[in-house]
Amino acid sequence: MTSNDISTTYEAWVHCVTVKCKIALTQDFARQRIAALSDVKSAEAVKFVQL
Repeated sequence: MTSNDISTTYEAWVHCVTVKCKIALTQDFARQRIAALSDVKSAEAVKFVQL
């Protein structure tokens, strides 16, 4: 992933997630992401912090 892959606005992020990645922004999706990123030792959380 490069800095060009990271959305700089909310609208760009929504487009990336919903259109490019075809992910529905549901409550379940939000809960899963919060849970995954809450574990500060998980690979996903570590990568998120690095980016």
